[in-house]
Amino acid sequence: MRISVVVPVWNEAGLLPAVLRRVRLTQGEPVELIVVDGGSGDGTAAAAAGLADRVLSSERGRAAQMHAGALAASGELLVFLHADTLLPADWRAALEAAWAKAPRPAATAFRLGFDRDGLYYRLMARLADWRASWTGVPHGDQAIAVERAAYVAAGLALRRQALRLPAVGLLTLCLLKALFRDLSGLPVPERVLCYTVLGGVLVLSSYLYVRLSRETDEGESVHAA
Repeated sequence: MRISVVVPVWNEAGLLPAVLRRVRLTQGEPVELIVVDGGSGDGTAAAAAGLADRVLSSERGRAAQMHAGALAASGELLVFLHADTLLPADWRAALEAAWAKAPRPAATAFRLGFDRDGLYYRLMARLADWRASWTGVPHGDQAIAVERAAYVAAGLALRRQALRLPAVGLLTLCLLKALFRDLSGLPVPERVLCYTVLGGVLVLSSYLYVRLSRETDEGESVHAA
C-alpha cells in the first residue's frame, strides 16, 4: 500500500525538521511526504525542502492546506500529520495491519500521547482515546488516516449537498454563534433552557436538510428517467 503523509504547516521551522526526519527514519518502504505551507514567514518551506518530496503553497488554514495536500497526493492511503506530532516507531506496521483487516475501516487514528508527564497530560490522553473509540471522532493530533478514494468521494458528496441547501447550514451556524456568545453570563436554569432550544433547532435543521435533500434526489431521478 502506497502511503502519502500530508503535513500542513505555518511558521513551524523550529519543529518541522524533527517531525519529517521521524517519518523518514521509521517509514520502512518509502512514503510520499507532502508539506503544505500556508504562507509562513520563518523559513518553514526552506526547512522542509530537503526532507519532503513536495512542498506546496496554499491559502492559510489547516483544513484548506490538508485538502490541497490530499488532492496532490498519489498514495492510496492519506495520513494527515500535524507539525508538532511525532509518529510512533512502528506506525507503518500498525497502519498496514489495521488496513489489512476485513472489513476495511473508514479511517484510523493513533492513540494520543504527550512528551510531558503529569496527571493532566495522562488524563487528556485517556479522554482523547476514549472519545476516538466511542464516537469515531479522533483529534487531529492523532494522525488520522483515510483512503484517498474515499476522501475524494466523501468530499464530492458533501460539496454537492452543501451547494443545494446553504441556507439551513448558515442559519444553524448563526444561531450557534449567537447563543454560545450570550450564554456565559446566564444563571444555570436559563442556560439549560437555551441549550434545550438550541438542541431543538439543530434537530429541526438536520431534519429539514435530510428531507429536502431526499426530495431533490427524487426529483433528479425522475427528471433523468
